[in-house]
Amino acid sequence: VLRWGAEISGIVLGEGTPLEDVSVMITRDGNRNSRWGNGRNRSARTDAAGNFLVRGLEAGTYNIRASTSGFGDARIRKLVLAADQQRRVELRMEKEAVLEGVVMDQFGAPIASAQVSASDSSGAWRRSSSAADGFFSIDRLAPGPVSVRADASGYIRARLNEVDPKLGPIEIVMDQSFEFRGFVVDAETGDPIRRARVTVRITGSRNRGQSDRTGDEGLFRIEDLRAGEYDISTTAEGFLSARFTTPIPGREADETVVIELEPGARIIVDVIDLAGGSVQGATLRAYRLEEGEESGDSDQSSSRRRRSDDRATTDASGRGTLVGLSDGFYQVTIRHDEYVPAESVAVVKRIEGSARVRVVLERGSRVRGDVRNSS
Repeated sequence: VLRWGAEISGIVLGEGTPLEDVSVMITRDGNRNSRWGNGRNRSARTDAAGNFLVRGLEAGTYNIRASTSGFGDARIRKLVLAADQQRRVELRMEKEAVLEGVVMDQFGAPIASAQVSASDSSGAWRRSSSAADGFFSIDRLAPGPVSVRADASGYIRARLNEVDPKLGPIEIVMDQSFEFRGFVVDAETGDPIRRARVTVRITGSRNRGQSDRTGDEGLFRIEDLRAGEYDISTTAEGFLSARFTTPIPGREADETVVIELEPGARIIVDVIDLAGGSVQGATLRAYRLEEGEESGDSDQSSSRRRRSDDRATTDASGRGTLVGLSDGFYQVTIRHDEYVPAESVAVVKRIEGSARVRVVLERGSRVRGDVRNSS
């Protein structure tokens, strides 16, 4: 059985006057399973009286946008239509606002070919590109404050909020961007280290910073950095972490750094049960003990431990390896859901090779029961 479907009709007014030949676009909101999810939209144009009509719509939620030259876009969001329902709407358009300005660097030099975007109260984004003198102009903006952003090669993205185009031309100042790049290598062999993580963070800041992982050649590259003093940290499995502070850019803007990581010591842990069988899936953690703790009370030592220096899980043979450790005394904890937790102490000296620990776990008891409402 064929049905007419739902329909949306309405009138478009420009500062109170009906507008002719306005483009009205109707899009289905957030439903990829219907025929509206394939990118096809429904559209219409207003007649001399400013009226439009779109028929044959499915039940659902729709967004409506009206646009024409000389006016900012008008929108209606999330209009709900029931099956075969007829809805009439009114879209009011206001004279467009024009945003003008100039894009420059921190020294006042104009930046050409910057991509400037502005979002108005309707949610629409308008874009323009700056000329050789840095000038740009964006029209067809709805009246009211806009959000502005500018992008240009070699510069940090600039953002401005609550900009009123009526106040005249604006200045967008963009900071030059720099990159920190180089290689991470083994300090003993000079071989590149794969999947090392290099993190840069502005000195004194608490943010997470920016990071990159090295590829097969040990190369890393971190872009879009402002000039300043940065804390650099580098980590890789099986190696001691490296930390240092450096200015970015360095003495040469295209400088490539080489970060050397010292191979760390290892603790090889074999975990078995009382019957001599291998225990797979035990979680191992290594905590470095401060000087003198190795001979102290176990409970006191535990309370004064630092954070875990490394962790590992035993394989099918019951073996796990804790890597990237510096020389010293370590408390090794062994945890498994089916066994009583255990601890051991290991002395690590890289010059003597890997430290080895053998731990016997005792299977734990289980408690079963029901939880009931006392009422």
